[in-house]
Amino acid sequence: MKRLGGILLQWTAAATILAAAKAEPLPAAELGAMLKSELRALLLTKGKPGELELTPTRPLPEIEVPTNSALKLEMIYHPGAPMAYMRVKFALSANERRLGEWTVYYRTKLYRDVWVANAPAQTGTLLNEVELRRERRDVINVRQPLWDGSKPEARLSLRQGVASGSLIYERMLKSTPVVKRGQVVQAFVQIRALSVRMKVEVLEDGAPGETVRMRNLQNNKVIRGTVINENFIRINL
Repeated sequence: MKRLGGILLQWTAAATILAAAKAEPLPAAELGAMLKSELRALLLTKGKPGELELTPTRPLPEIEVPTNSALKLEMIYHPGAPMAYMRVKFALSANERRLGEWTVYYRTKLYRDVWVANAPAQTGTLLNEVELRRERRDVINVRQPLWDGSKPEARLSLRQGVASGSLIYERMLKSTPVVKRGQVVQAFVQIRALSVRMKVEVLEDGAPGETVRMRNLQNNKVIRGTVINENFIRINL
């Protein structure tokens, strides 16, 4: 009888513990907020802020969690970068005890402030002469780098024409040439303490840092050099 009484007492204590650990469904809104917070921290690149809009394509899983428990969400799988349609897998723990693993699916948009052409512009137009505006757009499907300068400057020009409403990509821009074909400038070569200068005719347009061909006006020999500015080219030995 004493042994039976002890067993009954243990059952009663266990029932009391189970009652204290009563489970309840985790609200979908709370689970969704936890997932979005984790995905934004994992997928948004530092230095490239944006707004990640995540819309589940299927209902979020219904998960029973102990009442008043400390919940921890762990991301097991994610694509590593924002994608238009994503599959993610996560685990949920309550009071350090894993409750299980689930998979969810999202339709995603990534909004960023980008430069957009306000009007058509032709190849070679200085960037500060192109009508541009900042606009918030979904760039989730943009795979090439966008130009993200603080303001349009004359040191850049269009490598190709743009249409009204076009996004401005880095590949569309080039450094603006400061020397033009047919222009006569000073070319120089520096050998230790010795500096030699000569007048040359530029044979192709060039921007600072670019290599151009030029003709020595004294002997008509074609040489190459690196553009320094609109007045000087350093001869490449």
